[in-house]
Amino acid sequence: MFLMKIIYLKILICIFLSICFLPKIKGQNITITDTVRPDPYHLNLKIDSVFIVEGEVSGIDSGSIKVYSKDKSVLVYIPFRLGKFYFSGFTKSLEQLHFLINGDYYDNAFYVQPGEIRIKYIYQSKFTASGTTENDLGNYFRDTLNYKNSTRFWELSNKIELASKNEDLELYLNLIDSFTITEKALLKTVNEAIDQKMFGDYLLAYVNYYYINHGYFDERKSIYERLPENIKNSISGRQAFIFLNETKRKNLPTKNTPAFQFSLKDINSKIVSFTEFKGKTIVLDFWASWCLPCIKALPLLKKIHSNEVSNNIVYISISIDKKENDWRGRENILSIPWYSLIADSATIKQYEVDAVPTYIVIDNQGTIVSKNYSLGKLYTTLKTINK
Repeated sequence: MFLMKIIYLKILICIFLSICFLPKIKGQNITITDTVRPDPYHLNLKIDSVFIVEGEVSGIDSGSIKVYSKDKSVLVYIPFRLGKFYFSGFTKSLEQLHFLINGDYYDNAFYVQPGEIRIKYIYQSKFTASGTTENDLGNYFRDTLNYKNSTRFWELSNKIELASKNEDLELYLNLIDSFTITEKALLKTVNEAIDQKMFGDYLLAYVNYYYINHGYFDERKSIYERLPENIKNSISGRQAFIFLNETKRKNLPTKNTPAFQFSLKDINSKIVSFTEFKGKTIVLDFWASWCLPCIKALPLLKKIHSNEVSNNIVYISISIDKKENDWRGRENILSIPWYSLIADSATIKQYEVDAVPTYIVIDNQGTIVSKNYSLGKLYTTLKTINK
């Protein structure tokens, strides 16, 4: 009995020292107090807000781990040796954290709550966390739905990149079609998982942020609406709701919307007005000097421009650069072979350009036919117009 009192006294001293002397690093609802395993390690003191994270790293022996919150606030840098690390702290709720090792680009999300959390990470490969229902669901999703599709996505992405580099329009368009089929297959797999009630925060987060592009709004919305209320009200559920609202505007029907009648400066400082193209079908290519995807897409856009699908269609590239000199400098290098203008704030606002490249097609009646972010979809639209 006396020995037990001594042990509990030591435990209380460890906690007191952790609270009083170790640096307290706070997030919104979480405080990390210790990055060194105390002795004894297992604190059997029924404290309802203490969490302990113990981790193993394979493929690298030592380094530094950055732990940060979902709002990107860094909570702590943790050194690790012999593939082991540890940290603990206090939280009264389920909190999402992120894990980054040695400045790597693999961002791994996991959850903590009062209790023990265990992390296993194969460097630049596989990440698993246990100790909460959300972590277990995340593991399920990564091990089944994600891995089932990720290899195919990466293979297609690499092939698309190579086709673009080689300016092979036909292969590029075929690969884009295959990518679309793969995206739809992922959506189908996700719906099957929901049918089997194998859902969770991660399922929703992955659908929103990985692989699927900013399209498929109706499908995303349908998936969200099928989820139970506890998932909708979870961390990622709330994030998904915000994400859906942000993308809703991008996916509103654009047909029969009158095009904004701009008057903008060209590369020779001449004012070019929308009214000059009355009765013409127009492609607006919104881009920027700093946008690498825009610059990479230009050779293929030139090929679409010279393709029969572009017969009797006027192309106008509009830079959203804030500094005119940036636009002129890049324009001199690229030598865009059609109208090249620089936007004003009204044009950007009226066409709701919040990402580049953005391609907008306007018919010969002056109404918007389509707005998209893909050369493949642009080509399909033009093919329909010039049947």
